[in-house]
Amino acid sequence: VPFKDRYVQRYDEAKARAARDPDGTYQPLPVKLVQPVYPPALRLTNTQGDVLVDFLVDTTGRVRNAHAIKTAHPAFSDRAVEAVRRWVFMPARVKGKIVTTHLQVPVYFRLSDVKEGGAQKAQTAPDAAAAPR
Repeated sequence: VPFKDRYVQRYDEAKARAARDPDGTYQPLPVKLVQPVYPPALRLTNTQGDVLVDFLVDTTGRVRNAHAIKTAHPAFSDRAVEAVRRWVFMPARVKGKIVTTHLQVPVYFRLSDVKEGGAQKAQTAPDAAAAPR
């Protein structure tokens, strides 16, 4: 299943509901997700792993203070954080007020997701626990 189908399209319905209810409360919704590139050296050694990325989504929907808090390998964490910093969200709301939100998102690096001869992209799962700041 393509990356976009997995992680972006399922949020279209949530964005539509949020637009109809501007006084509601909802978590940040991804607008643009950038896939991390699988580190070539780790791909050649058949290394797989996960990275837990911690960050804030500010009131403009931009990612701030992204950093890896748990990683299987430092090269994975660099690539995961680099990609997450480029993500853009529709900001969270609490009772209609736009708020900064704290998120932790796992990024998975699996060799089964690497396409031969093309860009080596890893999986991300942006539907992690969110907490308004």
